[in-house]
This record gives sequence, structure tokens and C-alpha cells, in this order.
Amino acid sequence: MKLTNGLDFTEHHRFIVFRDFSIGAMDETVLQLLYQPMIGSGAVSLYRLLHRQLPADRVGYSHWEAQRKLFLLMHMEPSDKGRRQLADGASRLEAVGLMQTRRMYMADRDEFVYVYSLQAPLSPYEFFRNQHLALLLQDKVGKQMLLSVRSELCAPEPPELSSSKLEEAEDLTVPFYEWFELNLQAEEPDLTPAPAAAAKQQEQAFSTGEYRYADIIMRFPRDSSNRPFVERLEHRSKELTAVNFIARKYKLSLPDTCRLLDEDGIFSSAGELQTEALQAKANSYYRQTVKRGQERERVLQRMEERRDAQQQASTDLAPAEKDVDESYYLEVPELLRDQCSISQYNHMLRNSPHTEVLERFFPGTVPSHVLNMFDMVDRNYKLQEEVINVLIHYLKTEQLSWNKPFIDSIAADWLGKQIDSYEKAVMHLRSRHKAGDNKSTGNGRGGSARKRFGGNAQQKPKIPIIQHETTGQGPEVSDEELERILEKVRKRRTES
Repeated sequence: MKLTNGLDFTEHHRFIVFRDFSIGAMDETVLQLLYQPMIGSGAVSLYRLLHRQLPADRVGYSHWEAQRKLFLLMHMEPSDKGRRQLADGASRLEAVGLMQTRRMYMADRDEFVYVYSLQAPLSPYEFFRNQHLALLLQDKVGKQMLLSVRSELCAPEPPELSSSKLEEAEDLTVPFYEWFELNLQAEEPDLTPAPAAAAKQQEQAFSTGEYRYADIIMRFPRDSSNRPFVERLEHRSKELTAVNFIARKYKLSLPDTCRLLDEDGIFSSAGELQTEALQAKANSYYRQTVKRGQERERVLQRMEERRDAQQQASTDLAPAEKDVDESYYLEVPELLRDQCSISQYNHMLRNSPHTEVLERFFPGTVPSHVLNMFDMVDRNYKLQEEVINVLIHYLKTEQLSWNKPFIDSIAADWLGKQIDSYEKAVMHLRSRHKAGDNKSTGNGRGGSARKRFGGNAQQKPKIPIIQHETTGQGPEVSDEELERILEKVRKRRTES
């Protein structure tokens, strides 16, 4: 049983059992001697319990039941541990081919139900011909025990009836049409069994509130304070009829009916059924169920409308690729010259999202703060993708700063100048370059960048610096000057 969530398999989920066979004496022996050593007594007990959901002389589908019945009869707590134990037993039965489990969603009741399809145990001959099962049993009980069980279940073949002699023997079996004749003129009745229709009728009967006392008490919690009062319903047919009438009136399922009977105030201190209290709670539950159904329908409708709108928006917003006029081409940066031509590069800037362009300029991983900055520019400033790509090109080719205030100032400046297309962004860059070439002599890239973005700061004035040419020799000094210098040095030494 493949379960991803333990809450998908609880005591509140309903189940139904299907089988088209009945266990006989040989099947019981095979279950005890062959299957039980492999899967354990708990799994075999679960198999027998599911088999008894139908009378021994009938085949088909059982009644719908809550899995609480399985927990109680298997003496398992309806907790996470008990659910794992029950699912483990079912998995063992499925692994050896004794059961097949299906989970089905019923839209009209908004619930999942389980369908347990039982398979008949293999005959001893079929079992020992199955290599997987025979090897598994050998691992569990040993080779000698396996041979002993096989000799006990399968009577040996007499030497006189070897396989070769049986093949040579004459077949005297009479075929069907040599002994019987069918009247093909008569109308053929539809003898195809309809177990699904019968199960549907049972489900409809259960959904209309026609509940027996045994159905109610089997699903009612044992530790409930109202259980002694519910047990008295077996001998109070009028109260049981009232419960069925209220359940039918407000379309209560059997688990819902048991849940309401477990509420406080449903029975008096003397154990009498308070019909008005039960009807009030059933009415409240019914209104809540209807309200939840309407809300569910509205939510599903909104989800459908939202999904259709998103699909339509994605279809409408998917921009068609635009070509770039050669007069608006930007030069390919040095980093990408080996990867694409100038037309491919400009086509990328015009039609690609800014995240792909950033990945081109950052060969490794794009820094997170850079992604955050341009995501903010995209969402807050609402600049076009092609304009953001031109901005990225400008920052990279001019080797400008990637800090947030600087990019904010550029984005705000472009937004204020209504630059909303690739051509306008390219023309703006060219005008800035032209203005920078006219006003600056090109001393320092930072200064020209400040002028291109409209900065008011002026460059510092150039201060001429006198530099002496060094030839490796000092200036020439005459003998008189040298003597005068030495005399001053001697005089200062004597004074000190």
C-alpha cells in the first residue's frame, strides 16, 4: 500500500470489499501452512476479516463500511501507530498476491474511499511452481520444512501414472456441444453480473439514512460517554426510526450520524434520545455542509477563471521578437565578442529578459545583490526589459559602479525622461557620450561618467607640479662656496 501521507488512510475513510470466490478447507490449510509463515498472523487475520465482510455463500461487493470497524476488530488503536500496522498488513497481502488495493475519489461526497479486491490463495501445485513464493517460504521456514509441507499437501504421483504415459493415453472426454444443444431462437437474457450497480444501490441506501443498529454501534467510539445510550437503541425501535428519519432528512452519512450521536446533549441523563437537539445539530451540520459546498464551488470557479486569465495574459503578454535597426546597434563588449556577432548581441538586448543578460555578463553566478537591484528596478520603476538591458550594457562597458544608489539614480533619470524603448535608450547613451566628449578632455573615467548623468560637481582645478629632472649627479659647486659652507658648519659646531 503506497501511502505518502498517513492522514490519507484513517479510521474515518470508508472501504468496500470485492471477492469472487469463497475460502474452503484447502484454502484454509494453504493460508495456515504456506502464507502465514511468510506474511505473519496479523496479515492473515486481516485477510480473513475482509473475506467475512460477505457471507461465505455469496460473492461480489460488501456494504460500505468505515475503516474504524477494521481497527476495532483487529484490536488496533485508531492512531498513527495503528494506521501503520494496518497498512503494513495490507501491504504484505498485496505483495504475495492475496489482495489488490485501490483508492478512489468520490466527487459527490468529497472523500476518498478504498476498494479491497481479494484474490483466492494459490493451490499447492501453483504455489510451489511460483519460484518467488517458494524461495520466500524457504527463507522463512528452511528447506527441510518446505519439503515436509509440500509432501503433506501434495500427494505423490504413482509410478504407474508417469507424465509420459498420461500423454500417450486415449482422451475419452465428451465436448460440450456433443452432449448439449442450445435453442438459439430464444431471446438471450442478460446474465452479466452487475456488482458495480449493486454496490451503487447499497451506497445510495446508506446515503439516505437507512441505518441498522449494528451499523451504528460498529462505528461508534467505545470510550464515548454516550455509548451506553446508543446501545439501548437496539431495543428502542422508535428512537432508531427517528435517527434514520433525521439522517435521511438532512442527508447525513453513517459516520456523520455517529458523530452527532456522540455530541453532548443528544441524550438525557436518563438515556432518552433528545430528538429536537439531534435535529438542531443535524440542521446546523447540513447548513454548514451546503455552505462549504457552495464556497468550494466558488473557489473552484475563481481558480478556473484565474487560470484562464493567466493563460490568456501569458498569451497576450508574450512579446513577439523585435528586430533592431543597424543604426541603433551597440558594440559588443570584449567579454562576448567570441560568443556572438553584433546583430546577435543587439537582438539579445532587445528581446531577452534582464536575468539572461546578467548571466551573460557574469560568467559564474550572478551576485544576489545585483539580481535584487534589477528586480527592484523592474518591479518599482516599470522600465521595459530592453531598456534595462541597455542599462546593464552601459554599466558593464563603461565599468561603472554596481551599487544600489548609483543604479537608482540612473533608473530614476531614465524614467523621468520617458525612455521606454530600445531606440530611445540607445540615443540617450549616444547623446550623453557626445556631451561628455564636448565638455571633458577625457581625464578620468569617473569624471566623464558624472557629466553624462547630469552631475553638478565640478572637477578639481589642475595644480602644476614642478618636477626636477634627475640625471644621477648633483649641481656643480665652486671652491669658494664650498669653503664658505664648511666654515659655517664649523662655527655652528663650536657654538653648540
